Amino acid sequence: MSFLITDKCTACDACRTACPVKAVSKDEPIFSIDSAICNDCSDVVGGPRCLPVCPEAGAIIHLPTA
Repeated sequence: MSFLITDKCTACDACRTACPVKAVSKDEPIFSIDSAICNDCSDVVGGPRCLPVCPEAGAIIHLPTA
């Protein structure tokens, strides 16, 4: 499961620099996460890196699965 950046994003750049697999990119007007690259930090001890650094609640969410 990967993450999704919502329209609550303020484009602060915190998530992009925190992502260990470089799945976050700057789009206009908000950032986006490439779901083909994002691995939910499943291989990183302590879990996702983008969520704890994001200053805006609800700006990064789990991508809904079918």
